[in-house]
Amino acid sequence: MESHSESAADAPADSKSSTREHKKRVKKSSKEPTTREKIAPKNDSESKHSKKLKNGKKSKKAKKSKKSKHDDEDEVDSSVSVADLKRAAFLKTADKSTLVPDDEKVQLSWENIHYQVPEEKRRFARCRGYGPLKTILNKVTGYVKPGEMVAIIGPSGAGKTSLLNCLSRRIKPGTKPSKTLTGKILLNGEQPDTDEFHAISGFVAQDDILMGTSTAIEALNFAADCTIGDVSQEERDRRVNNLISMMGLESCKNNFIGFTGQGAANSGITRGLSGGERKRLSVCVELIHNPRILFCDEPTSGLDSFAATTVIQSLQKLAFTGRTIMCTIHQPSTSVFNMFDKVLVLTGGNVCYFGPPQKALGYFKSIGYPAPKHVNPADYLLQVVQAPITKGKEDEVRDLTDITKSTESLKEIITAYNNSQVAKDAANPPTPPALVAKYAREPTCANGSYAVSYARQFALLSHRSWLGILREPMLFRARLLQSLFMALLAGLIYLRLAYDQTGLSDRISGGFFIIISAMFGGINGPTYLFPAERGVYYREKAAGMYSGSMYFLAKVFTQLPVNLAAPAILATIGWWMIGFNDNFGNFLIFLLVALLVNNLGFSLGLLLSTAILDPAMVQRVQPLILLPFMLFGGFFLSADSIPVYFQWIEYMSFVKYAFRIAMNVVLKDTAFWCQAKDFRDSFFVAVPLNMTLDSNVSVSLAPTSIPICPITSGTQMMDAMSLTYDEDWGGWGTDFAILCGMYVFFTFMSWVFIRFRNPKF
Repeated sequence: MESHSESAADAPADSKSSTREHKKRVKKSSKEPTTREKIAPKNDSESKHSKKLKNGKKSKKAKKSKKSKHDDEDEVDSSVSVADLKRAAFLKTADKSTLVPDDEKVQLSWENIHYQVPEEKRRFARCRGYGPLKTILNKVTGYVKPGEMVAIIGPSGAGKTSLLNCLSRRIKPGTKPSKTLTGKILLNGEQPDTDEFHAISGFVAQDDILMGTSTAIEALNFAADCTIGDVSQEERDRRVNNLISMMGLESCKNNFIGFTGQGAANSGITRGLSGGERKRLSVCVELIHNPRILFCDEPTSGLDSFAATTVIQSLQKLAFTGRTIMCTIHQPSTSVFNMFDKVLVLTGGNVCYFGPPQKALGYFKSIGYPAPKHVNPADYLLQVVQAPITKGKEDEVRDLTDITKSTESLKEIITAYNNSQVAKDAANPPTPPALVAKYAREPTCANGSYAVSYARQFALLSHRSWLGILREPMLFRARLLQSLFMALLAGLIYLRLAYDQTGLSDRISGGFFIIISAMFGGINGPTYLFPAERGVYYREKAAGMYSGSMYFLAKVFTQLPVNLAAPAILATIGWWMIGFNDNFGNFLIFLLVALLVNNLGFSLGLLLSTAILDPAMVQRVQPLILLPFMLFGGFFLSADSIPVYFQWIEYMSFVKYAFRIAMNVVLKDTAFWCQAKDFRDSFFVAVPLNMTLDSNVSVSLAPTSIPICPITSGTQMMDAMSLTYDEDWGGWGTDFAILCGMYVFFTFMSWVFIRFRNPKF
């Protein structure tokens, strides 16, 4: 700068040519008034002012020539240096306990990942065949070094999420008729088994699947208790507090997570966390067991620019600690795009670029796709690799921001990458000497499969479920109020029945009403219970937090109070208001039947909810099962009137067994009388005893009628309805045993679906 000033001072100030040159330079340098004001003091002479302007112009030319000479390389170096400065600043202030030791860092690499699925879904595909397969991923190769954050970008349907699911082992490798996944996924150059891989990795799904009735700190503590093994409580609290501080959740750690969508409208809990806070909390939950690799499926989806930047900055801090971060991302901003260490560009399952984001535009320029000025690099890359045509319209060409291309040009982009040095570098990942083949795992308990014992899992799950019931008491209160309402309704309709013929028939219909109300009260509960938590259960089960059996037992156990209280209210109020009879022993049997029928309905509803994933379909299937059970339950149709080809439904109907027990305690050995209107006339002819009639003698006798009460005992009515027990049947104890067996069967099948059904990716 001083040499330039001296040369400018030697120039003759009074020369006309110099003056004209000076005016031209002043006009050209007018584009930067701020720089000019800084360079030229107000009280200087014209010659000094000219010297400064010449000095500024020459410096500007030198900078331009330097930039044109190096172009992209200077931009890359500047960006890398900024990232290094951020990393160094973070490491200076970071808690050393949060850093991954050098001998525990993990490098993830993958070679020739090839994934195929059937082109279309077929009914009875296992018998008919799955048909031709389409390629989702075509020999994808790459790597992520420890401390790096890599983004997978591409248009919709490019295979981003499929690649992430394959690399995270959510899709198991192998060759099957339904799918084919081949290739190698290596950790530090070795191929680990599934348990080892899941022990050191975490997966953050696109949807923030969290328990809405918990607070942020409770969700983290639950994850810590389930995933951290034999460590002290102080260590767990320290890890939770460090994560909260690192992810910026101090201000909202005691807020309820809340629900989104339709769940928010049906919930009494306040709005809860914002979208960005929920996403950061989801990351914290996966980080609680200290994974070395973290997979994130579109962590910025549904967030505004500020929230998205905050989430990616949090992930960048995690990468600074030595973890390996890999995520899919859709249309990132320029600032977010430049935060990544590498980007992998996919289109149609093929790799178009893999390398630093700052070099992406230069690479595509080198293969004939220069980017316009002031363009978002991510948007430009998506436009370049966007599929130009749709199936069946191969001759049409789409214009996307002055980029005209055809299928052949897209193939050229893929071919250019496969033949480039960038692809060769991706296929040869470096192996830093600090890395070792083995990697540390969290300490586990004696059972080996989970970090805590089964008893501890049951206690933790039961406690969380209890908190959910207390904080979201809508279903609990609704069931109790429903039972109270139905009991009062039945009691007021059949209030204190008399022991006449009308009271006899009303006792039958009232008893059937109580049994059916108990059944419907139980079956509607799990219809909304398990579907609301299915996503949370699948995520936590896939993370190995607890056993599916313990989750099932905890849910059934915590639902017992309402499953006992609701039918108890219904049966108690109904029995004494209706006045079935005054025998307290009969009341206890009737109460026991109501409790069993309610829990039978609950187990049947739980079975349907676990077997059928769509809650709306569950609602449609329920009447198809319950209505035949009611029809063949003994109230609408006598057992003697059932056709032979429908008798199997009668034996499957638990309503029949419950109704028969109820009628035996309500009607058996109960005397009934008739009012005047209830008597029936019985006609007969009175013939004197020992009377001989001559054939020639005509005797005319008038018929005599005697009023008779049709039914004087409840047992007579039970015989007429085929509700009495045969000698070989064994009485109501046999019916009770059958009901218990049905409850065990429905509960067992529900457990089978919860325990062994896994989500499909």
